[in-house]
Amino acid sequence: MKLDAEQVRGIVELREKLQERLEQLRQEVEMTTLNIDALDTVLTQSSFTRASQYKPPDTLPPEDTELQPKSVPPPPSNDDAEPIIVNDATIGGITKSDDNISIMLHVPVSIQTQPFKSFFLERIIGGMIKKDTIEAENERLPKDSVMRYELKTQGDTLSHIIIYNYRLEERAREITSTIRWTLSRMLEHVR
Repeated sequence: MKLDAEQVRGIVELREKLQERLEQLRQEVEMTTLNIDALDTVLTQSSFTRASQYKPPDTLPPEDTELQPKSVPPPPSNDDAEPIIVNDATIGGITKSDDNISIMLHVPVSIQTQPFKSFFLERIIGGMIKKDTIEAENERLPKDSVMRYELKTQGDTLSHIIIYNYRLEERAREITSTIRWTLSRMLEHVR
């Protein structure tokens, strides 16, 4: 069967769209896996059991029994900060305002340690910035609302990350879960 130029162009366009969609799905699967890993880490550190490993007790405790939760390490000095906990140690804190997310670190980690640049900065934050930039170029977003970030370092030791204009709560959740995962992987490389 011989195809004319219009049909070939249509097939090529469809193939490109399918490849783009496949890449989007791969990224969604990877992000979902990262989020599950981050949640498992939080649950593990909070003395919970993974849902896949949970076995219901044979009997329930008497109604007057008070269940005491395990103690959690204290949060950083900022009362509003969510602690970043890795291996039962508080390594930093995350605070969020209406327009920025601030990530303070209490342990020395190098910005060169993987997967900080390649995954967190380039893929996650860079992907969000790219989307915002396209929206701004198409005049659907003011240029001053494009996401940006600032790193505070001493040499190549990272101490503070500020992400401006995250705008969406979904983005805030993605940023906080991926920075927790990223930092836990970075600390594995340090040990």
